[in-house]
Amino acid sequence: MEEVDRLSLTDIDWKAYLDPDETSNVHELGEYKEEASLWLTDRAEGKGGRLPFGTSEDEYRITEGTINIYAGTTGSGKSCLLSQIAVFSTTGKYSDNEEKFLYWGPELRPHVNVGRMLRQATGEENPSQSNIDKAMDFLEGKGFLYTKENQVKGDEIIGVSRFAMHELGVKHVFIDGWLKLKLDGNPDNRWMMEADLMDKLAVTSRDTGITFHIAMHSRKMQSDRGKLSLHDIRGAGQLTDLADTACILWRNKHKEEEMMLGGTDLADEPDCVLIVDKSRHTGQSKWQLSFNKASMQFLNNPFDAPQTVY
Repeated sequence: MEEVDRLSLTDIDWKAYLDPDETSNVHELGEYKEEASLWLTDRAEGKGGRLPFGTSEDEYRITEGTINIYAGTTGSGKSCLLSQIAVFSTTGKYSDNEEKFLYWGPELRPHVNVGRMLRQATGEENPSQSNIDKAMDFLEGKGFLYTKENQVKGDEIIGVSRFAMHELGVKHVFIDGWLKLKLDGNPDNRWMMEADLMDKLAVTSRDTGITFHIAMHSRKMQSDRGKLSLHDIRGAGQLTDLADTACILWRNKHKEEEMMLGGTDLADEPDCVLIVDKSRHTGQSKWQLSFNKASMQFLNNPFDAPQTVY
């Protein structure tokens, strides 16, 4: 049994999926009546995806065909958050459908990415072979990795995403390597090139319904006690302007340091705080979270048991 379906550049003619057929771009309002009515109904009923620690009462929803940024400083847990969202999107518990995902995480070797996902999927640091088999059986045909690591261009990510949507039924694409992307243009003006790529991703998401989830770095704060905002996301301001959602993940390092020294004054503080600082389509939300190191899962409180996909 294949552990996770792999995609590599040699298997995909990704350029063939870049340019959709050109048609007239002028339409009567009435052509969108049914779609608009459905969108309004879904919005009123709170349909859409939730984060894997969210509840039905949360205003925030992950909506189809959007760009979602998850930002934090180095070591804040962005990669864990992205893979947890990906893994549990497949269960149907946190969305209206059992989703399929494509994950690109070039900073880790493929088997390490899969191993971390297995810890999250089983809720265990060292899952038994039986539980690994159960998790992989559940995820079969639902999770895909793009395994090329170097010289990956922005257009390539878009082409591979379109391929995964058309050929594999994927609707969620996770990009956990924004700074690893090779961008065309003047290397002295990377911010402008990043803004251009974000614009292309935004057009792709609107045209296809693909939902992009992107991990980004925030500027380092002078104090770990400081709270981040979307204005602290590293790069051009257009990145957050073009995104539909900007989530900020803050890690409580001050609590960690005190606990390591035997202190208890901050024991009741959260391990992390996740703030939806911008949401174009749904309400904003804020979660005070616990981080379970064994399962690599974010939880609503330290007394919650880690989840499993099966």
